[in-house]
Order: sequence, then C-alpha cells, then structure tokens
Amino acid sequence: MMPTSQVLRNGVLRAAKYSVRRKLMLVVLATTLVALLFASGAMMIYDLRTYHEARVNDLFSQADLIGRASAPALAFNDPRVARENLSLLKVTPGISAAAIYTAKGVLFATYIRPDIAGVAFPGLPQPDGYRIDGNQLLMFQQIKDKNELVGTVFLRAGYELTDRLQNYLTILGAVMALSLLGALL
Repeated sequence: MMPTSQVLRNGVLRAAKYSVRRKLMLVVLATTLVALLFASGAMMIYDLRTYHEARVNDLFSQADLIGRASAPALAFNDPRVARENLSLLKVTPGISAAAIYTAKGVLFATYIRPDIAGVAFPGLPQPDGYRIDGNQLLMFQQIKDKNELVGTVFLRAGYELTDRLQNYLTILGAVMALSLLGALL
C-alpha cells in the first residue's frame, strides 16, 4: 500500500495534468470560435453587399429598358403602349408595381402585379435614384430621348435583405455549432 502523501501527490499531479489539458482544450475552442466568427461575419457582409448591389443594378437595368421602350409612347402620347411595356414586368416577379410619368410629372401609365393590392404611386416623380422603404426598394429613373427629358420610370420591388440575413444567420449558427462540436471531439 502506498503512503497517503504519495497518493495525494499522484492525485495532485493527475489533477494538474488534467487541468492543463482542459485549459488547452478551452484555448483551442476559443480560437476556433473567434476564427469562425470572423470568417462568418466577413462572408455575411460580402453576401449582403452583393445582394444589395445586384438588386439595385437589376432595377436600374429594368428601368432603363422600360424607359427606352416607352420614350416613343411618351412622345406620341400613347399610354396604351406604355402600359403594354410596363406589363412586360410580369415576368419579373420581384417587381410589384411600376409607373411612367410624363416630363411634366403627370402619371402616364401604371402596372401592378396581379397578386398585389393597395399599391399607391407617388404623386410626383422624384430625382433619379433609389431608396429603401422597409422591405421595398423604390427607384426613379429619368427617360431621356436625345438628351431631352421625356418622362420618368418608377419601380417598386421587394427587398428581402432582412429575410436573407435571418436565413444566413440560421445557417451560420448551425455551421458554427457543428464546427465547435467537431473541434471539441
């Protein structure tokens, strides 16, 4: 039988060894967590910025196409052709409403996606550009023909940045939990 002092010494040495091992494991887990947080944050910021830029650029392209196609309708005061041009937006499900204004700011033609109700159009066109209103992206773009203002296109489209962020955070949370579990094992 071992003396009590030796049993205590072996127990203390074993506890110290286990403690260092546990501390090392915590350092590894903390380092992994910090690396995952930085990588996830960078990926999330990049994805949200890319989504925003792609959405805005797509709407500017759509507005430019509608504007070019509708310039003759404005020049010849033909709202039926302008409405037909706007109705082509039905193949773009993200756009819920659109309008064309004359150079004097009078509402000339409108389009509302059939499954949308209660859309109000701005009374007057605003300067070129876009703004975000909740989960909607609102855009105005002037229509010019030979450098002369002939009208303005207005587009209202869905802007699902919040939904995208929630989905991204859910996926990142699951990936981080699995990665930390893997590092722990």
